[in-house]
Amino acid sequence: MLAGSAEDIPLPDESVDAVVVGQAYHWFTPQDALPQIHRVLREDGVFAALWNIRDDRIPWVAALSGIVGDEGYGLENAWPYGPLQPWFTEPERGLTEHTVTLPADRLIDLVRSRSSYLTADAAERARLDLEIGAFTATDPALAGRDSLEMPYRTCVYRMRRA
Repeated sequence: MLAGSAEDIPLPDESVDAVVVGQAYHWFTPQDALPQIHRVLREDGVFAALWNIRDDRIPWVAALSGIVGDEGYGLENAWPYGPLQPWFTEPERGLTEHTVTLPADRLIDLVRSRSSYLTADAAERARLDLEIGAFTATDPALAGRDSLEMPYRTCVYRMRRA
């Protein structure tokens, strides 16, 4: 394993066929990361970024997002994170749907794993803990259930090295 970051990739020039990032692109500094990703990709290499986004078309999931915030990431739009040129071609967007089964009492753990929770102050984290606990206990779609099906839409942007 090599220690590095998107802004300082410890690999030789043109040494990989693909760079894939899931959920973490929003932590990158694009003006530094994109040239590094371009540098390590071989000619015709692929850069793909993907997000698993809660499916807010489901009423209880929309209510959850009302508590914790939307994570849409421009799902219905073109690449939402600024210019990719001169390093990459225009992205192609793909979308798929799936569900993940989890114990109902672990919904709070899912919320706690998100960057919005991790970067929140103590008062906001306490509010979220209380509201998610109450939500899980009282929402008709969740109350009394041992497990739940969390619906996701996975959005993938694929770009080629320019």
